Amino acid sequence: MLARLLELLGRLRPMTLVAVGAAGGIGAAILLWAVVARPPYLEIAVSRQAAQEAAEQAAREQQAAREAAEQAASEQQAAREAAEQAAREQQAAQEAAEQAQQATRGLPSGPPSPLADSRTLEILYATNRAMDRSGARLEYTSDRAHELSFGIARVQLPNNHREGAIERPWRFRILAFEIGTSEDPKKHFTLRGLQELDRDAFIDTIKEAKRDTALVFVHGYNNKFDDGVFRIAQIVWDGQLFDTVVPVLYSWPSKGHTKDYLYDEDSADASVDNFIDLLQVLQMHSGIKRVHIIAHSMGNRIILNAMTRAAKPQSLAEVVFAAPDVDRDVFVQLAEKLRTITKGMTLYASAADKPLELKGWLASMPRAGDVTKDGPVIVKGVESIDMSVMGNDLLALNHSTFAASPVIEDIASLVRTGQHPPTLRTSRIRAVPERAATPRYWRYSP
Repeated sequence: MLARLLELLGRLRPMTLVAVGAAGGIGAAILLWAVVARPPYLEIAVSRQAAQEAAEQAAREQQAAREAAEQAASEQQAAREAAEQAAREQQAAQEAAEQAQQATRGLPSGPPSPLADSRTLEILYATNRAMDRSGARLEYTSDRAHELSFGIARVQLPNNHREGAIERPWRFRILAFEIGTSEDPKKHFTLRGLQELDRDAFIDTIKEAKRDTALVFVHGYNNKFDDGVFRIAQIVWDGQLFDTVVPVLYSWPSKGHTKDYLYDEDSADASVDNFIDLLQVLQMHSGIKRVHIIAHSMGNRIILNAMTRAAKPQSLAEVVFAAPDVDRDVFVQLAEKLRTITKGMTLYASAADKPLELKGWLASMPRAGDVTKDGPVIVKGVESIDMSVMGNDLLALNHSTFAASPVIEDIASLVRTGQHPPTLRTSRIRAVPERAATPRYWRYSP
């Protein structure tokens, strides 16, 4: 501004200077003289002021350039990070797709699965347990979910496996202290992995197995998810059914603790509709023509109620009631209604089953899986087999005798051949009365 003013004043004519001086007095005259005469020291001051303003302007422009460069560098870094993140997500998606493709290759048929050794089974599962993804492994809890979840469980059996047993590490708790052994794949049943599937992938996996027969196992009271997986793996392995059926576990939200019997009863009742859904998935969408069911203990409540509640019940092949924890009168009423939709029904009961004996005493009514002095429960269309002599260990609960030899061999033969009555399947089973044309029931001989 000062330089501009001086430039304007320098253009004024001498007469103007005189006039201004006359009008403004001596001070104005001196000022005008300095402007017109332009002494050297004034020129230097003006030049310094102009230089300073130019330097400040250059500094501002340089700062603006630096800020623009920094902004460009920041945007370039953000672009690189976004590209790297996109690359990582693409890699993760590719790995997930490969893993899903690998997990849905189908169930082992004849030769061992390419994903496992010769002692590993792949078990399909459907469950209405709530999922927990917070840990290192996908978990299914005892909380109830409204919808079914599907997947594949891989179970490795130990080299020292004994027929009828599920070898697991032992645990013993005293107050806040727990002792036990560690899991060893060479000695114990081991869950090698879970692969969650959506409904369509579950159906595709069954179709890829190229089998038209499914074996569905419904566990009982006091079972956690892993317990059910290990039990059906043991049944399929000991019965040598791995090349015959598509094994499917239906796992409902049992608490897995002895004290939670009432919770388990409510959970079983709340699981009926989901079980109906599973049967529809198998028979209406997966190409399965024959569905065999093995229900253990309280799991029998689910299948009995499901088949009588379904609006259009699906036809079943063989239904095995193993130690049913169901009121005897209720069992008779519901089982009679299933005769028209099943190929055959077989009940395995035992007088040595301590949990059922206790529940019958508490309820003042025998359970359907118990054997009284008059024998097992008799229902038209159901072949009742007394297996008391097969599991009569004084120190054992004897609630899972159905899965031990030779009972599991008879169940496997029933699934493979569909032969009735049981005397056609094994000589260990005798008619009661002996040689009767129409036996009341059957029993294992000592």
